[in-house]
Amino acid sequence: MRELKNAMERAVLTTMGQALTLKDFPPEIFDPVVQPKTAEGKKTALNREDAEKENIRQTLLTFKGHKTKAAEYLGVSRTTLLSKIKKYHLN
Repeated sequence: MRELKNAMERAVLTTMGQALTLKDFPPEIFDPVVQPKTAEGKKTALNREDAEKENIRQTLLTFKGHKTKAAEYLGVSRTTLLSKIKKYHLN
């Protein structure tokens, strides 16, 4: 449920139009397994930690590195986010 809420918030923040469309949402909302593309364009499944790392990375990009806003968006404390950034080497 938190992922859906986060996707809705991200879509609202990043949409360019007056209304949200399917393209405003990340594909993992429609497919429960996160499947990023490799450099060759092939999809690859992620384990839970890799999915969490990618979610944090994308959120930091969305909020242009603003850790407090990213933590609020992800529903964790700033301290927890900083710990995960260190754990996943996302400096």
